[in-house]
Amino acid sequence: MDVEKTIEFLIQNQAAHDDRLTRLENAVGVLADKTNHLDDVMVTLAESMGMIAQQSAERDRRLGERIESLVSAIGEFIRSRPTTA
Repeated sequence: MDVEKTIEFLIQNQAAHDDRLTRLENAVGVLADKTNHLDDVMVTLAESMGMIAQQSAERDRRLGERIESLVSAIGEFIRSRPTTA
């Protein structure tokens, strides 16, 4: 067995593994950055959804008040009508 060729093969093989490891580390770094960005987007989305829920609740409350007012006005109208009997 040729020791020099074996050593050369091992060195080349190690270099190829080092290159793959570097690319993998870079890919993991990109993935981590994208995950952090996604976390930020999810926080923004959650905050927006909270604001939308508050606005919806306020609109529902105002609508309820308007309906109550309308029902009261109709009731008052009916009570104040002259009887025809």
